[in-house]
Amino acid sequence: MLTLHQLEVLVAVAETGSVGAAAEQLVVTQPAVSASVAALERQVGTKLLARAGRGVVLTQEGETLARYARQILGLVSEAVAAVEGQGAGEQATVHLGVVTAAAQHLVGQLLVHVNELRPRIGIELEVGNRARIWQLLNARAIDLAVTGRPPASGEFTVLAERPNELVLVCRPGTVWARRLADATWLVREPGSGTRASAEEVIAQLGIEPARAVIGSNAAIQKAAEAGVGVALLPREAAEEALATRALVRVAAPGTPMSRPWYIVGRAGEPLPAPARRWLDHLLAQPEARFVPVAQRP
Repeated sequence: MLTLHQLEVLVAVAETGSVGAAAEQLVVTQPAVSASVAALERQVGTKLLARAGRGVVLTQEGETLARYARQILGLVSEAVAAVEGQGAGEQATVHLGVVTAAAQHLVGQLLVHVNELRPRIGIELEVGNRARIWQLLNARAIDLAVTGRPPASGEFTVLAERPNELVLVCRPGTVWARRLADATWLVREPGSGTRASAEEVIAQLGIEPARAVIGSNAAIQKAAEAGVGVALLPREAAEEALATRALVRVAAPGTPMSRPWYIVGRAGEPLPAPARRWLDHLLAQPEARFVPVAQRP
């Protein structure tokens, strides 16, 4: 019979790419990791790992099992948390995933009211690009996701939204609207929602400019202020720089672009009680500007 430990081992190997690193992460020996994987392979009747240089990669079957393993382990953690939350007044935790762009100027609004829910409710925040946050939500490693694009899959449901506008900006005198093809575009990494929006504008312009990939919107803004190139940024994040003319807006088709922030959960599943209380509390705060979209499960 499969065990939770075997699934934990498989996920650790998948995430670290080696038996040794997985053993270190799990605080067990390498032979113990190898034995767990071998037992798992006997259970399912197929190879789950393959050699890749000095490390290992998951086979197609291994990837499939690891995907389910993440979901199973997430459900177990969720169940334990739900039971603990019903215990003797102990603090329950909301697991929240926030895309990098939103985290840089919404974290305060997302967290400011948590203190009013303490000591019964705390919060753990995971920040990553859109692809990473979807992965965590699908694996049940987080309860809710805050993202800049609605889910494309029926596995998720939008619970609330907040207005957000993206504007094209640059340092005064460095980029002109008719010469955007000659400018360097400061963009996020693939998998980021902001990157996808920037590529939409580039496609509308029919150009193929040079791109500089930078890992955060805050760093992109600093590069734009230094005159490195043009950037598509949330207007709220760039407000102060626009007011002081450290940045100016650049006219381009498709901009400004409306890209609301969304709070997303898993479709067809009830929210854990702490997450439901936190979301209800956030929606009751007018200054947070989040409004409900769908009937929550």
